[in-house]
Amino acid sequence: MHAIYNKLFRLQAEKVYEDIVEAELLKPLSDDQKEAFIRIIENNLGSSNKSSKKTSKRKKKDPNAPKRPATAFISYLNKNRAEIKKLITEEGGDPKVSAVGKKSGVMWKALSDEDKQPWVDKFKAAMEKYNESMTAYKKKKNKSSNSTEDATEDGASANTKKSKVKKNKKKKIMKKKHKVKKQEEELTAESDSANESDSANESDSIEEIN
Repeated sequence: MHAIYNKLFRLQAEKVYEDIVEAELLKPLSDDQKEAFIRIIENNLGSSNKSSKKTSKRKKKDPNAPKRPATAFISYLNKNRAEIKKLITEEGGDPKVSAVGKKSGVMWKALSDEDKQPWVDKFKAAMEKYNESMTAYKKKKNKSSNSTEDATEDGASANTKKSKVKKNKKKKIMKKKHKVKKQEEELTAESDSANESDSANESDSIEEIN
């Protein structure tokens, strides 16, 4: 598993470095500062287990979401990566990520605007398609989200109705029990009264006989 994470972060390091080279952010730095920066990229993004753990906490991307296209420079690099690595090797260098990024940056910068234009046009066309796909994706996602909310509300409403019916049924049962109990008490009182009357009549009859 760590090997997979390391490979993914190695690719991430490569993209980060390439974007920085494209923007010429390293230009003001000295050679020592550039080397130090390259070491940071390689050590912290290349094979850091801590970075892997931090990344695992990030919000997971939807695999169905449209993928953002590579920039003109990245497309150029990906297309010529094998050739650039071969060139570095022939020059006696090590075709590692930083070397490939540095060499590709130099080669890209050396291209004329005319030579860069096909890559730029390709990127613009890909971005237009990406934006269209993203708009459709967001609409579909919002629609799905609203449907889920409606279903949740309907479920809550149904549960509320069931709860009310249950409460009303319970009230009716309690009311019926109370009514039956009252009737039993009235019958008991009438019975006691009748018994007292019979006892009184029986006592009067005995006195008359005597």
